[in-house]
Amino acid sequence: MNNGFSNLNELIINIVVKIRLADTPGEGEINALYRELDVFFDAYKDEDLVPKK
Repeated sequence: MNNGFSNLNELIINIVVKIRLADTPGEGEINALYRELDVFFDAYKDEDLVPKK
């Protein structure tokens, strides 16, 4: 899943850079981010990575 983290991080960084440059991210970029977040959620929803108290 390391590659998944890389893809997710790259998408987030690209969107943040665009926003900081006052450029609106495209619909494709936002949709790609949502897809990556869904994959991330599915892979880790049952993991106890962060203590839930």
